Amino acid sequence: MLDRQAVWFTLPWPPSGNHAKAVVRGRMVKTKAAREWARAAAVIARSQGIALPFPKDARLEAEFTFYADAKRRSDLDNLQKSLQDAMKGVAWHDDRQLWKVTALRVRRVPADPEVAVVVRIHVPKERE
Repeated sequence: MLDRQAVWFTLPWPPSGNHAKAVVRGRMVKTKAAREWARAAAVIARSQGIALPFPKDARLEAEFTFYADAKRRSDLDNLQKSLQDAMKGVAWHDDRQLWKVTALRVRRVPADPEVAVVVRIHVPKERE
């Protein structure tokens, strides 16, 4: 959903960084599963009205809430990185626009694992 201040949308659970990259012939590359998830996530976000809603020079804040059952183990940092990379060119022009990122894991049962994303313009505090 889009308003003038923020956008919010949901996506399926991303691959963690450990499963998103592999070394092939001495180079680090995205796995097939990570590439497929990123393509699907972009389509899903666009279907929810997300299409570069902020200017290129905007400083942004992103909130990621990862919903899954207690059995799912994953590293929050790795999940964030997969999500940030996939939303480049969709929710933001480049992840360098992200000045503040907040991530939260919420346990819920039963549910399909998913992530809720909120992106808004970053309003700096006096010391930033």
